[in-house]
Formats: sequence, C-alpha cells, structure tokens
Amino acid sequence: MLPAQRAIPRIRQTATAHLTQTMNLLGLSRAEQGEFLNSVLASNPALELTKPTRCPTCRRALYLPGPCPVCHPAREGPIVFLATPPGRGRDESGEENLPEPAQPERLSDFLLRQIGPELSPEERSVANYLIARLDENGLMPESSAEAARYLHQPLAVVEKVLHAIQRCDPPGIGATSPIEALLIQVEQLAETHDVPQAVRPIILEHLEPLAHGEFGLIARALSLPRPEVEAAAKFIRLNLTPYPGRTFLGHDHQPTAPDPELYHEAEMVFRLAPNAAEGPLIVEVYAPLVGRLRVNPEIRTLVKTLSGAERENWEGKVEEAALVEKCLRQSQVTVLRLAAILAEEQRAFILGTDRELIPMTRARIAARLEVHESTISRAVSRKRAALPSGRIVPLSKFFDRSLSVRDVVRSIIAEENRPLTDTEVAGMLKERGIPVARRTVAKYRAMEGILPAALRRTQRAQRSAALSAS
Repeated sequence: MLPAQRAIPRIRQTATAHLTQTMNLLGLSRAEQGEFLNSVLASNPALELTKPTRCPTCRRALYLPGPCPVCHPAREGPIVFLATPPGRGRDESGEENLPEPAQPERLSDFLLRQIGPELSPEERSVANYLIARLDENGLMPESSAEAARYLHQPLAVVEKVLHAIQRCDPPGIGATSPIEALLIQVEQLAETHDVPQAVRPIILEHLEPLAHGEFGLIARALSLPRPEVEAAAKFIRLNLTPYPGRTFLGHDHQPTAPDPELYHEAEMVFRLAPNAAEGPLIVEVYAPLVGRLRVNPEIRTLVKTLSGAERENWEGKVEEAALVEKCLRQSQVTVLRLAAILAEEQRAFILGTDRELIPMTRARIAARLEVHESTISRAVSRKRAALPSGRIVPLSKFFDRSLSVRDVVRSIIAEENRPLTDTEVAGMLKERGIPVARRTVAKYRAMEGILPAALRRTQRAQRSAALSAS
C-alpha cells in the first residue's frame, strides 16, 4: 500500500472528529463550553490558555486574529466581536482582574447578624436551632412548645427568641404560617405607613377570593365599598408576601419552580453605540474563557525529539489540543456570523417590541452562511441574547415566526369593546395584511394565555354583576 493511500483513513478520521467536536461545542451554552474547555486544559498539558492580545487604542481583548473590530470595523453594518465574559474587570494596565467570586451570604448568617448582639449565649443557641429549622419559604415548621421540649428550654425563652427572629429582615421570617407572615408584615408596615382598613380582615378570612380577584364578593362580606377592597388588594400585592424567605436574594434556597421564561445570563449582548441612536448595533459575543487557546509550542517542539510509544502518546495529546483549539475557533466564527445577520435583519425587533420581529427561518440563514441547517440549530440552541431594553431572550425567539402575529392578536383582544371570536380576529388580521386561519388564531390566543370569547364574555358579566352589587 502506498503511503498516500495509508493516510486517507487518518485524514477522514480527523475530519470527522473535527466536525463532531465543532457541532458539540456549538450546541453548548457559554458556561458549558467553559466547563468543557477547563476539563481539557486540566487533562491535556499540550493545550494552554494564553492572555489575549489587545487593541493598542481601546485595550479591548482580541480573541481572534485581525484588527480591533470596534476601532477598525471591516465594513458598514453591525460591529460584532468576541468579548470578555461579564463580571471580569480590568486593572489599570487593561489586563483582566479575576477576583474570587463573592459567596452569597446565607440567610442564617444574615439573621444571626441582626439579632446576635441582643441575645445571651443561651438564647443564641436557641436562635441557631430555630433558624436552622426554617424551610425554604422562611417559615417555621414546628411550634414554640415543640422547640422548647426538644431544646429543654423554658417556653418563654423560645418565644422571645422566635419573636426577635420574626422582627428581622426580611419581615415575617420565622412565622408558622403564610397568614401569620402576612400579619407580621402588616404590623411592621403600620409603624411607618398607612395600612388600608380592609387589609387585616382580608388576610384573616378572604385570601382565597382575593387570589381569584373576587373583589365584589369580598366587599359584600365585609360591608365595604369595592374601591376600598381593591385598594387593600393592591396594597397586599405590592407590599406583602406569604413566603418571606424567598425575598432574601443572598440565601442558598431557590424557588422550587423557577420561571422558564426568566433568564439571568446571556451569551451575547446587543447595544447601540454611545450617542448614536441611528448608528450600527454593537454585538458582544462572550467568550467561554478569558484568554486564547493554543497548542503549547514547547511541547510541540519536544515531541519531535521523542520516539516510540512516548512520541505516539504526546503526538496524540498535541493533535487533541490542536483539534479543540480549531473547533472552538470555528464554532465562535459561526456564532459571530449568525449574530451579525441577526443584528442586521432584526434591528427593529432588537430595539423595539415583538411586533417588529421579521419572520426568518434557520434554513434561510444556513443558506446565507453556506452551512447545514443543523449547524444553525446548534448555534441557536441553549443560547440567550440581552437586548438594549434589558430583556434577555433565547436566540430561538428570533426564529419564532408566530411571535409578531401573537403580539397583534394580543393587542386586538386587549382593545376589544366586546369579546371577539377567533373568526372575527382572523378577519381583522386579514385586513391588516396578515392572512391567518381561525384555528391558528385559537392556537396563538392559547399560547398567550387568553380565554376564548365565550369565557371572556362570562367573565365580563360576572364583573358587571359584582360592580352592580357593590
């Protein structure tokens, strides 16, 4: 067999590994990419992380070869570049300053810091026990008597310490029930604010009707005008919480069911250039690590001096390092090109509302970038973008062809004088140049959480009856 023929399988194997690795990296979020790269850096000494070069003008870190995209934009249009991840500051020389992230203060420490100086050593031990017993909502699952029996302490001592905990911040912490937590908060607010008269009786007797918005029913039960009940309901909604533990941002408990539409981190940020409302969009795509990956040149040179199994082993490490570096660079270039297209075609949506979203498909973007549609799907998957308005949205939202139509459906129903049927809404959409079938309107309405016309009509009738009764 000729040497060239023996090389063919190895070339194909390398190409397949390159494609697979690139696709895998594309499908990961920035945090997941960072975890993967750190694991490779820890296991393969042939791969190293170096400080990125810097623009001599703005001192911006440059992760890819070429001039600074901000100081020397290659062409008109969006300015897109790899940027330092958020939370990574720079010192006076422009180098990244990477302090250890501050650990959030635990709720137990926060509470003890407030009441500790006022307690005796014996009372502090009681406080430690009671605070440790708080559930994730900040409520006390056992009575003072049960705690006193367990601690072999007088009931008066336990109740004194519990009372002190309940007057800590956040208000209502340590209450034995959601209703008690609300009443404690009302008591503390009454010291500095005017509390509506109906607040306490609503909390004690009418929380369920309050949750359903049945203000007329509550007004009749309390013999109060409906406006007073609505004012009390607004006060409760804006100032009180039945679960005070969830309001402490630094503690180590998280809500059991986080909102799937609420995001806290983004892989890219869209913003306008300062003092340039009509200028190009600037898009920062966050790199997974602060620094540039490369094959360690000393190890690459050292491999040439080795022989036998040792050389084969180190050649494999160098090859793996080169593959990871190349795949990361290619996946980053793909995301940068995608970000540039989004900034160019969806500028109105990025700066405006959902109604300005222009329908686009992954297939069309893939054809424009001359890649497979699955590549775009992976580039979009599990990634989020921060908009100038402060919203953080999944990248998949840019490809939601129903979003702008749903926004119009929502606005039509919000402005209706009488409940409109799905057929009537479809007709109004058609008049606006949006041909949509009735069943599609029904689907979009359901996605927006809007009731059918018949139920909206019933709901209005009930409200009118409640108003007439009050």
